[in-house]
Amino acid sequence: MLANLARAVIILPFLLIAISVVALVAYGQYESQGIESFCEGVTQAETPDEIIARANARGLFHSRWQGNDDIWVLNKPLDAAPIFRFACEVKFNGGKVSRKEVIDAG
Repeated sequence: MLANLARAVIILPFLLIAISVVALVAYGQYESQGIESFCEGVTQAETPDEIIARANARGLFHSRWQGNDDIWVLNKPLDAAPIFRFACEVKFNGGKVSRKEVIDAG
């Protein structure tokens, strides 16, 4: 009986840690889905203003970088805590979308 209790006392902390890690990974996946969906919908024909308008319509946040048209569309504002913040980074070349990818913006 005591041996079973001792085993349970040893296994329980590891089990709780494992459950916590799985929960964090699952929540991160959940948080990134909206940005991944948005990023997949970006077409090469869209302008920066059209992308920003689509982001605003979906309740997402955006940031433009000085000196170029590149845009980050984010699931959380830049002034919020960075945990679970993801961005669709859209790069332009000659006024057309040249690259788009989902990144961890934490």
